[in-house]
Amino acid sequence: MARCPHARPVAIAITPDGKTAYVANLASGTVTPVRTATNTPLAPVKVGGGPVVIAITPDGRTAYVANTDSGTVTPIRTATNTPLTPIKAVDHPTAIAITPAVRPGEPLPAAPHRSPAPLSARVVLPSRAMTAGSSMPARVVIDNNTGHPIHAVSCLTLFQAALTSTTYHPAVAWFACLQAFTIPPGGSSYPVTVQASYNQCSQGRPHRGIRTCLPNGRPPPIPPGAYQARLFQAGNLVPAPPPIAVRVTPPEPAP
Repeated sequence: MARCPHARPVAIAITPDGKTAYVANLASGTVTPVRTATNTPLAPVKVGGGPVVIAITPDGRTAYVANTDSGTVTPIRTATNTPLTPIKAVDHPTAIAITPAVRPGEPLPAAPHRSPAPLSARVVLPSRAMTAGSSMPARVVIDNNTGHPIHAVSCLTLFQAALTSTTYHPAVAWFACLQAFTIPPGGSSYPVTVQASYNQCSQGRPHRGIRTCLPNGRPPPIPPGAYQARLFQAGNLVPAPPPIAVRVTPPEPAP
């Protein structure tokens, strides 16, 4: 396949018939159609600034491209690879979803009976108590009852879970890269880790409220007490679930 210098491809979507792949090129503001039978790239389609995710209609006739820099969505007519008039969206769109194909008068498919909401999330913890300085694996469970996949971009993960309290409000950090993710219809699970430690530390003396790192370079444990495990997400993908009460206990004394 020919390469496009400095294009920086970040997302791909394939038409339902499998004949064409559409590649979003973040840096060049274009989408490259690729004939999958021969892996031949066609002429790039100019879209908006910073295309990051693509979704294709069930009939394969239109591809929709979310442009995060220009705050638009560009439809592409796949028969001719022609860009249509951009649609103004919210600032920095990073996800896009398409409703399922329905014939006139045909009811929408029934949603699975996991949750009455079209889209919901919950954090599943193995325990409601943990020792200061420890960590425990957890899961974020998504019930996508919309009947269609949801496409998004993030770096390494879509979700994080962190402990907060009335006095502790950590700034959750996200890595600086762009990867394509898809939340499928139905139920899906995403691993997260809950830490009973500060999420950052300062080498040497405390700096602007940031605690000093431990001798091993890791952040110190948070104080024992009552906390809440909260869901953090890359963009407003799902409604935030209620926080879960977690008790952090003092660490056991060293022998």
